[in-house]
This record gives sequence, C-alpha cells and structure tokens, in this order.
Amino acid sequence: MRAVQKHPTVITLEPLFKFTHKRMCQTPREKLVHLCDQSRGPSLLSRIVHDTTPVLAGKSLDRMNRQMLQQLLPLIDDMGNYETIDLNAWLRHAITIVSTNVTYGNLNPFQNRHVEDTFWELERNVALLLTNIVPWLIAPKTWKARKCLCAAFKDYFDLTGYEDGSDLLAMRYRSFLRAGLTHKEIAYAEVPLIVGLLTNTVPAAFWVHFELFSRPKLLEEIRGEVEQNALDIAPDGTHIIDLGYLRDDCPLLLSMYQEVLRIRTTMVTIRFVTQDVVLADNYFLRSGAMLFMPAKQLGRHQSAWGTSADEFDGRRFLRSTTTIDDNGDKKKGPRRTGGFMAFGVSPTICPGRHFSTSEILALVAMIALRYDIAPVDRLWHAPLRVNSATTSNMGPVEGRFPVTVKKRQKYEGKPWQFKTTDGKGQFGLAVG
Repeated sequence: MRAVQKHPTVITLEPLFKFTHKRMCQTPREKLVHLCDQSRGPSLLSRIVHDTTPVLAGKSLDRMNRQMLQQLLPLIDDMGNYETIDLNAWLRHAITIVSTNVTYGNLNPFQNRHVEDTFWELERNVALLLTNIVPWLIAPKTWKARKCLCAAFKDYFDLTGYEDGSDLLAMRYRSFLRAGLTHKEIAYAEVPLIVGLLTNTVPAAFWVHFELFSRPKLLEEIRGEVEQNALDIAPDGTHIIDLGYLRDDCPLLLSMYQEVLRIRTTMVTIRFVTQDVVLADNYFLRSGAMLFMPAKQLGRHQSAWGTSADEFDGRRFLRSTTTIDDNGDKKKGPRRTGGFMAFGVSPTICPGRHFSTSEILALVAMIALRYDIAPVDRLWHAPLRVNSATTSNMGPVEGRFPVTVKKRQKYEGKPWQFKTTDGKGQFGLAVG
C-alpha cells in the first residue's frame, strides 16, 4: 500500500470518474469528453472531487454540523415514545432525512417518503448499473428507481432548490452548469453524491450501535466518558451534549467508532495504472491494469494490528501505548493505523468523513445516555447482511432488527439539546 501511495499521478482514480459518469450518470458522450478532458491539467470531474474537500471543512462544515444536530434532536426525542423500534429502519430514515436536508435545503426531494424509498430500492442493486449490460433488462427495478429519483431532482433544480442548499451542492451545481449540463443531466450526476452520502453512513451507524450496546462494560465506560467530558447542564436543567467535546475529549468513543469501521468494512479500494510502473523495486504493473486493495484483509492483518487483529478492541485506536481491554486487564501495544482503509487510501480520502463521523457519534452519544436498547429476544446476534449488488462497503443489514427502547431513569423527563463550537468539526481520524 505504501508503495502505491508513492505514485499518485501514475496510479490514480481518474479513469473511475469517467467510468462512473458514463454508466451510473448516463452523461452524454460529447459532454463526458469535456468533463474528462485532461489536455490542460486535471479533468473537470477530478477538480470537482478535489474541490469537495474544502467545502466539507471549515465554516461550511460548521454550518452543516449545526443544521445536522438541530434536525437529529427531535428524532432522538421521539425515539422514547416507542417501546420497540426496528433499529435498522430507524437509523436509515434518520440519517437519510437529516443528511439530505443538510445537503439540499428546504426543497430536499427526500422529504417525500416515496423518494427516500425509491433511493433505497436503487441502492440495493446500484452496482448492476455499472455493468452496462442491458441494465433495463437485468435490473428493471433499479433502472426505474434511478429514473424516478432523477426526475425528482430535475424538478428540484428547476425550482432553484439549490439556492437553499449546502456549499457542497452549490459548488457541484455551478461546475456542472458551466460544463453545459442540463438540469436533467445534473440530476443524474447527483446519484454518486447521494450514494456516497448515505450508503456507508447508514450501516456504519447500525454497527456502531450494535457493537456498543452489546458490550455492557464498554457501554458504561463510554457513557461515563460522555457524561464527564461532553455533557453540560444549563441553569434551567437542559442537558447539553457538545459535539466539540465529543471530538476533543472522548477518545474512547472515537476509538470504539474506528474499531467498528476496521472490523466491519468490506471496502476494496480500486486504482488504475496509467503508466508502466515498478512498485517497491519488485512488482511490475503495466499501463491499463487495475489495482485492488482489500480493506477487509488489510484491516485484519497481523503485521499491522498484531495478534489481536481478529478481535474487537474498543481501545485499539487510543493514542496511549498502554491500554486496558474490555476485561480490565492492562496491555501494551503501539497505535497502529497503517492498515486502516475505511476512509480510503491517501491521497484520495473520503472528504465527508468528518461530517459522517459527527452525525454517527452525536447519535450514539445521546442515545446511549438517554436509552437502554436491546434486541426483543435479548440476544445480540449479528443480523444477515444484504446479499445484492450494493456499492456499500459497510455491510448493510438485511431486513428488520427489532429492539426494545427504555428510557433511562437517570435522565427521564430531562430536556436535551446539542451544541457545537465553530472550528471544531474535524476529528482526529486514522487514515491509511
């Protein structure tokens, strides 16, 4: 992996942008040529991807986080009104509506539940669209779902919904409009963004809740950490969780989250070889080859993670070299991150990782403090994963996962609120 990173201009993602827009976005050939033109440097598609990073950082990220927290709160409040919920469906709806509202603003098409359901029908087999083998015949439901989703987004752009959207959306819209794309073509170009926004965040949120609530000792420790370091009680009795303190002062929570990603990811990072190259003075790769780096295998390789590579260790990502395992026993070991590829491989790292991390940790922190959650049969058995052509690399759950929800007596009847401090939106996440 390190040898690959030494050749970022030779081993690159650039061909993937063209491939995706041709097959998933149905961009017309003549406009695709313009979007992929590299005669004057990086292509427009490459620049759009590059420009995504700054609009998901700084003041833009602060604004998105404030809106996200404001919209999560009533959903978490409402959770306590039910004795049982389908945890998988609840998290999917919460993250879908909050993430898309923050991105698309007041005219967000996902506010129509039919559009939300249409997207998840598309997501189940979205990879079949990339094969481009008569997809309207081999995947008619997926083909129709994309058509319906993009029709809703064409209406959104026609109604100037982008004027109330995020900086991310504004950047993409201006770029595609300058490239000559119509509103219908821009609507299709939004599909990869929505896929990236939701398809990994939703199952990641599920597995974080699953792994945490199924470990009572770890759950109590993280509850204590959040209470001590990120919870403030206002004079009027409002209990306030500060996202900035979750980021800076709750290292066990952040470590547990990254360990869930390490254990659960099935990502295979793809790069394209654009020139003949020799890696590490030993491996010859010919121009035109595709290079696959499986995160699942590297994320559990003993050379990177030691003899406990296959075990879940919520403290693995703590910076201290002396750690205590879930049984309270001390152990020593370096903080290894070289095999961690859940956010991609440098220099191409997921630009939305800080927003999705904020969303998931805000969710789990407040839910953990306010509620006790357990499967209706009291047994924490991992549910089946979706067995279809999804592009998600976090093992989305197949079907229902019913749980009981009980308000914790300690906080029952207390008012709650989120807050965040501007400029503290980026987490100290490990990257490969």
